Amino acid sequence: MKWGYGLVFFLLMACGSAHHLQDSGAPTEITGIWRRQCFSLSRGGYGKDSLDLGNTVFDSDQDAYSDSGCTKHVASYHFAGKYALGTGTIDLDLQFLEVTLDQQSDVDTYNTYAICGASNWAVGVKKECPNSKKTLYQIYATEGSQLYFGKLAGQDPDSPEKRPTSLDRDRPYTK
Repeated sequence: MKWGYGLVFFLLMACGSAHHLQDSGAPTEITGIWRRQCFSLSRGGYGKDSLDLGNTVFDSDQDAYSDSGCTKHVASYHFAGKYALGTGTIDLDLQFLEVTLDQQSDVDTYNTYAICGASNWAVGVKKECPNSKKTLYQIYATEGSQLYFGKLAGQDPDSPEKRPTSLDRDRPYTK
């Protein structure tokens, strides 16, 4: 499964309302809209994404492409949830995931493996993944208008013990 949840992290991630999740608290150093232009994905392919961080909620739109110029679109992922900041850490509570596939080969794979519990995927049709709730444990740092998250070591950071220990400086978000 080439794309799967492969664009995980956001992670990550721009609708402002985080699917009607209640935002609270005061703005932080990471509150705002962050974007990454065409970049290489660690699991193959290329991506672009935007991450809208409220005070305690996030929305993320990620697009996957098959080419390095990010012109051949293959899938879209929309994530939303809540987050909590610690000193240099961020815990993302993913509460919503919606996927749109643009290639029949990916549709076939998703149907074969019943991704998101569904075997009726179709090209160009948005599908919500109701069982996608999980918490991702990350690190972050800001430097000027750049936002960095932790480097993923081939596994989802789905427990505090799997939290990355170094920043991925190759793929920053820009405000």
